[in-house]
Amino acid sequence: MTGYLSADCTLDGVVKYAGGNNDRDHILQTVGGTVPTAVRNAQLP
Repeated sequence: MTGYLSADCTLDGVVKYAGGNNDRDHILQTVGGTVPTAVRNAQLP
């Protein structure tokens, strides 16, 4: 069975917080900025 972790935003099979092509940058862009404490309100189906 294959799949991706929910934290793997770039879908590359690796969850990275630092370095090039990391998931942290994608998450910060989604919540709207560079502030790590920003919040995005959303409802999952």
